[in-house]
Amino acid sequence: MNSRHGIAHPFTETAVSGFGALVQPLVHVQLRADPSRDWSLQIRALVDTGASITLIQRPYLRELGLDPERLGPPQSFASATGAATCHAARVDLRIGRRRQPDGPILSQRTVYFTDANLPVPILLGQRGVLDSLQLVHNNCGSSPSFRLNMP
Repeated sequence: MNSRHGIAHPFTETAVSGFGALVQPLVHVQLRADPSRDWSLQIRALVDTGASITLIQRPYLRELGLDPERLGPPQSFASATGAATCHAARVDLRIGRRRQPDGPILSQRTVYFTDANLPVPILLGQRGVLDSLQLVHNNCGSSPSFRLNMP
């Protein structure tokens, strides 16, 4: 890996009945409530450049040791699939698989936990996450990839 360019993540291709192939920018992310805690298991996340905020499925609260009663007040959000409620919390995020410990680390970013049905456990949105990273898309050749780098 060239540290100047970060880790290359391949696009994930999934067959969708009646549609063909769906190609998505998926990464693995690890979370922790604060630096005194261990990183979570790796969790699949979609790089969603159209999302304003980062959404995480609510069951991950327990794994992170976060108390649902201490989250921010309920907030509504709208997406392409409908409206739902979420609650804010601050967590550390590490992009990349466990064996890639040099992936970008974003400390104490505001994310939103929701009971909404998400296509993957985490949607990485703009505010606080993607706006802190450089997204480099390599669409050339037979193996397109993307990188999430620290600026």
